[in-house]
Amino acid sequence: SPRHTSGSPAWSADVTALATSIREGIVTTLTAAQSRKVHAVAPHVPIPPCLVVLADDPWMTPNRLGNPLRYELRLKVLAVVRDNSVGVTALEEAVEAVLSGLAGNFAIREVTAPQSTDIGAQGTVLVSEVKFSIQVKEA
Repeated sequence: SPRHTSGSPAWSADVTALATSIREGIVTTLTAAQSRKVHAVAPHVPIPPCLVVLADDPWMTPNRLGNPLRYELRLKVLAVVRDNSVGVTALEEAVEAVLSGLAGNFAIREVTAPQSTDIGAQGTVLVSEVKFSIQVKEA
């Protein structure tokens, strides 16, 4: 069979299908674990409190090309809460829910410091990123 390179459609279709499946599994797990809305893709305007699962940078790092393909998939969850008197506590609770939801299946790389962000009509929110990775092996 022909070898696929990172630019070929067959290679990227297989890899992105696995990445999508993993991301959707994370959404399901986090939704079951707590009461916040969990988005599998970034909404135009996030309505806090919510979690958003996104690709991180670098998104995929190949460890082995060929059959089977192995790579590190890097993702992040944005924890978004209202920036008010209880915002920091709500953000800490959201981050703890994400960490416990991902425990055992993913390597947690870091949690960023809270950032205050203006999202227009929804006002100002606090956002923190939980960055993590998983080793993936193509079947």
